[in-house]
Amino acid sequence: MKRVAALLAVLAVLHWSALPVYSQRTNAFSTKGWIEFAKALTDDSDFGVPRYATADLPQCDAASKGAIAFDTTDGVVKDCDGTSWGSMGGTGDVTGPASSTDNAIARFDGTGGKTLQNSGVLISDANAVTGAATVDIGNADTTLSRASAGVVAAEGVNLALTADIASFTSNGTWTKPTGAVWVEVIAYGAGGGGGSGPSSTAGTARGSGTGGGGGARCVGRFLASALGATEAVTAPAGGAGGAAVTTGSGNAGTAGSTSSFGSHLSCFGGGGGRAGQATAAASSAGAGGGCGAVGGNGSTGNVTGGGPNGGIGSNPASGCAGAGSANNTAGQASESGGASGGGVSGTGTIGLAGGSSMYAGAGGGAGGGLTSGDADSAGGDGGRIGGIAVGGGGAGGADPAGAAGNAGTAGTAGGISRGGAGGGGGSSTSGAFAAGAGGAGGACGGGGGGGGAAVDGNSSGAGGTGGSGCVYVVTYR
Repeated sequence: MKRVAALLAVLAVLHWSALPVYSQRTNAFSTKGWIEFAKALTDDSDFGVPRYATADLPQCDAASKGAIAFDTTDGVVKDCDGTSWGSMGGTGDVTGPASSTDNAIARFDGTGGKTLQNSGVLISDANAVTGAATVDIGNADTTLSRASAGVVAAEGVNLALTADIASFTSNGTWTKPTGAVWVEVIAYGAGGGGGSGPSSTAGTARGSGTGGGGGARCVGRFLASALGATEAVTAPAGGAGGAAVTTGSGNAGTAGSTSSFGSHLSCFGGGGGRAGQATAAASSAGAGGGCGAVGGNGSTGNVTGGGPNGGIGSNPASGCAGAGSANNTAGQASESGGASGGGVSGTGTIGLAGGSSMYAGAGGGAGGGLTSGDADSAGGDGGRIGGIAVGGGGAGGADPAGAAGNAGTAGTAGGISRGGAGGGGGSSTSGAFAAGAGGAGGACGGGGGGGGAAVDGNSSGAGGTGGSGCVYVVTYR
């Protein structure tokens, strides 16, 4: 009786039209469905939907659309869509591997749309993506890929993310690195040597050695494919300074030699300083080297800087042209061509300073002369790097006041971005001592300083050696 009462209570709550399949139709499902539904409420089984084997499912048509039943053969709940019975849920038909990599992105295997496979592309818990061999951007012919450790390639061409720098301050051989894409070469011509001072009779004005010119700075850029597997590199020693003398006029400095990278790039050295004259005469200094020619050596007139369009006389230079030199003038400034050395007057006074350069080798300072009254004097400062004001490089030797002469200070070495500073000129001396030698030019094209004058029988100051040529090869891969 309790079960019957429960059944009546349920029927009272349910709206009769809410169960159309069971109440208002006389097809096979309605009758049998009611029997099964009633049985579920009145026997000892759990409450549920009607249960049938697949073969026993009632007819599914428009009239029974929306009916549900449990298929005991397939083990799933099915519903009638007005045409056939279909599963309302279940295990699905997409398959995958037995195991997978943690955080791996799943991808389809084949074109069926139902089989998944593992992948090597991972998305970490911090959303970092790893494992992608290439990445297509927009379309298949725009790709990024890993070329080597730390190097990314775009369209098969390595991006310039790393750079190898090979430095040469003497002759050698460059070997092209693996994966090279393009190569930048920075070269400096060698600096010119300073002239030595004279050693001559007291009571006459005596000149001094003039400063050597600075070497040019030249830059070339090349596709790595246009270069050989190896290239010869020439980074010569600087021009020799004039040797000291114990009588008569001094010796001229030697011009700096050309630096080169294979047959692809050449960069020219600065001119040598003029020898100090036993009888003082106004003299010009070594001119700066250019990208197309070596600077002229010091003389008694205007000297032209290395081309193209090198400076003439007291005119400064721009671009990669070398600065010129004139009698009795300080060195002239330059941009990427070498600056000129310091000249001397015809009265045997203090040596003039070397010219400065923004990027190339600076000029050496001139040595100190002796006046007709046998007054000694200081040497001129070498030119600086990174500016255009004269001097500021190696310091000239100080006036010794009758004591032994003082040597000029060497110019500081340059590097990949700027050339060497000019060496300072040596001082003269009126005593029975050796005069001061000129300071060496800084490596990478600095001009050597001129030597100071001495009294006959005593050693004059030797000219300073020019700074060596340098070649830097930067390989991007």
